[in-house]
Amino acid sequence: MDLFKNKDNDGLVRLISGLKNHKEDAALPLLHFAEGLLAELEQREMDAIGSYQYVDSGPAKERALIRLTYISLSHHDLDSAKIALECLRAISPAYLPKLADLTRIMGDSTKALDLFTEYLSLVPDDLSTMMKLGLFYRELGVTEGAQWVFGHILEQDPKNHAARVLLEEVTATT
Repeated sequence: MDLFKNKDNDGLVRLISGLKNHKEDAALPLLHFAEGLLAELEQREMDAIGSYQYVDSGPAKERALIRLTYISLSHHDLDSAKIALECLRAISPAYLPKLADLTRIMGDSTKALDLFTEYLSLVPDDLSTMMKLGLFYRELGVTEGAQWVFGHILEQDPKNHAARVLLEEVTATT
């Protein structure tokens, strides 16, 4: 990743060459990942996608899925981004809010609410995601849900000005 971030094509080429000489199976996912990074640097995104799809195990799998999500979103391919985020969700619940946001954008409000709720059941202290849920409830016109969420945020963080203002706004509309 450092070579990619520093746009070090030559370094990635050397790394790929070294990984090709490794006989261990564990080197193969890293090889595909490095090839994907190089393809991205060379603006060959279709080749990058192909390489990333072969990263099926090890620590590079999560990074490859992140890159696939990024490429898909940059090309407005929401379906592919959603598939990658669903795979990331299996690795860590930390990706649930991103999947929920994308699902909301794609128009499936019920599923998005379920994903936000699932995440918050696992990480109940994540007030920023809770704020997103409250705003989503408000957007959907689910006043009681928005009131509960903003009230809950205030119980956890009484000085949260945004939650206080939003609670007042939502309460005033009932």
